[in-house]
Amino acid sequence: MSCHIITIYSSKGGVGKSFIASNVSINIYLTLNGNGLKQNKSVLLIDFSLPYSRDISSYLNIDDSKVKSISNLELSSGQYSKKDIQSLPIKHTSGISVVSVNDSTNPLFIITDFQIEQILNCFQEQYEMIIIDAGTGFSQMTKTILCLSTMIIIPYVKDTRFIDDHSKFDSHLMKQLSIEQKRVKIVSNKVDKGIVSDYGSIPYDKYVSKKMSKGAYPEKHERDLLTRAFDNVTMKILYDIKEFSCYQPTQNQCENVNLDELTLIIHEKLITSTYYKNTDFPDQTASEHAKKIFKQKIINMISEFIDSHVPSIPQHIRPDLQKLILDETLGLGPIQPLMEDKDVSEIMVNRFNTIFIEKCDGTKEQNEKYSFRSEEHLINIINKIAIIAERVFNIAHPIFEADYSDGSKVTAVHRSISPSGTTLVIRKPPLTEMSIKDLVGYETLTPQIAHFLKAAIISKLNIVISGGTKTGKTTLLKILSALIPNSERILVIEDTKEIRLTNDDILSFQSKPKNAFSVNNEVTIKDLLKTSLKNRPDRIIVGECRGQESFDMLQAMNTGHEGSLTTIHANSCNEALGRILSMSMDVGNQMSEKSIQELIGNAIHLIIQIKRFTDGSRRIVQLSELIKFHNDKNHYEIQDIFQFDPVQKCFISKGNIPKCLSKFKEFGIQIPKEIFWSTD
Repeated sequence: MSCHIITIYSSKGGVGKSFIASNVSINIYLTLNGNGLKQNKSVLLIDFSLPYSRDISSYLNIDDSKVKSISNLELSSGQYSKKDIQSLPIKHTSGISVVSVNDSTNPLFIITDFQIEQILNCFQEQYEMIIIDAGTGFSQMTKTILCLSTMIIIPYVKDTRFIDDHSKFDSHLMKQLSIEQKRVKIVSNKVDKGIVSDYGSIPYDKYVSKKMSKGAYPEKHERDLLTRAFDNVTMKILYDIKEFSCYQPTQNQCENVNLDELTLIIHEKLITSTYYKNTDFPDQTASEHAKKIFKQKIINMISEFIDSHVPSIPQHIRPDLQKLILDETLGLGPIQPLMEDKDVSEIMVNRFNTIFIEKCDGTKEQNEKYSFRSEEHLINIINKIAIIAERVFNIAHPIFEADYSDGSKVTAVHRSISPSGTTLVIRKPPLTEMSIKDLVGYETLTPQIAHFLKAAIISKLNIVISGGTKTGKTTLLKILSALIPNSERILVIEDTKEIRLTNDDILSFQSKPKNAFSVNNEVTIKDLLKTSLKNRPDRIIVGECRGQESFDMLQAMNTGHEGSLTTIHANSCNEALGRILSMSMDVGNQMSEKSIQELIGNAIHLIIQIKRFTDGSRRIVQLSELIKFHNDKNHYEIQDIFQFDPVQKCFISKGNIPKCLSKFKEFGIQIPKEIFWSTD
């Protein structure tokens, strides 16, 4: 593409941009075509003045109604072709072609960066030279035009205050846009006789100015002074422009902005199209093959929309654009690459433009590569997850918790209760299910502790796993649950589906919070626990006890559902017992505090305390046996079996022989007592 773009620009009005653009266009056309020789060297003059363009038509004595406008294209719908673009310019009697960006009938006209670049690319295929009157002031549109220009001509007038103020602004602007200084040329306009500019001077001619102000274009003999001046400027332009290749914007200047805008435009067109609305979407139970076919169908649809809406998009940009639209359509928009990154374990969106990630190795860092366009964009992505989960996320329902289709745990807080903005946390599931051997390898526990816990699971001990946030409670629960013999019937109850077992006889229940879709549709963990007793499970696994369901869990453990497991949020084994007591008393039953404590003492056999350390490692720091509750002494009899010493960084056997060894024997399991001897 050898067509150069020359832009006439100034941050100040009234300096003669349109006057210079008109005359430079005609003089370049005459020079390229040998002043009358028919060489078919075409020149296009574009009036990019907003809100609407009319100065050029006045200078060239053209009826406004005959000048076609770029705003006549269906830019908002994207339903226009290269042929439509190239048919817009009209021919002036001087030989140049003319087109404007907008007319007075469209005061709300909007054009995107990509559309400007696309239209100019189409014109570059058609013309030898393009002259642009960029209008007054500075906007995003102006920035794009300047970035695409081979040469920029800035007119100055003799007002010294203007030169001081606006020349500094224009110089700083070009520097900010990374435009080489040698591409920027200064032309003095309206100068007195004898005043000469470095690049060219346009004299002030009262007769010519008066005639032009009336909409009459002067004949050549009537403007001899101007003709010689513009001949001089034109020759310098054509001489200097030879050293420049047709200037192309860098990725930092244009492509990022264009891709973002294009993604927004095409995605909106796609999801509102009849074709997309009539597409059958696979549900969560669909096979992977069916989901793969559906994804390819959407990819083909996106490709068709790109072809019809932006046919001239550069090929090297197309794959990135297609991926962005696909992520916006089927994924989670700008954070979809993080969802697909195997090294990322957690995504934390503090606000729409501030994202932190945690990697699988435990390190945390701020991710500056991806961000949402706005607060509304972030909320729209959260609502995509909410709709799939049959939940609502808005001012009336400002807290949202659910599981995503890939098993990720999602938590969002609405800006109505978060002054810094809407937040989103996505905790991704591990790529592969870990085993108890993996925990030994990670030094979360020792082989001796692993052997003891296997025996406890097989012997049907009731176990509570205690710990803080992100300590690995659920991971440990899944690993221990996987040790349950395949012959037993297991019922899993969770808020979000995280525990995936391979046992043959397994049921999974999931709670359902209140939402705006229907009335009285809430299903709590407590409700599911009551229902579970009628489903004849051998064991019950509850993802986390955090409320009134704690009492029902205790009753289940005491009424023939031995070997049940759950987790609780607490910082020590003793604190875990206190929390279970407190939550059980909130039920409003008639049992006394001591009766519930006695129920706890009989129901729970082992308490495992797990902790996350500052280096990201997770370790079982305390494994205790709850023997019984002494009603007369009003305290629990607890003995520690294993502990982790954070100073020596080693596991310690406390020297206490567990009472549960007798139950191990009932299942034919022998544990050497030596592993419980103190190593202090």
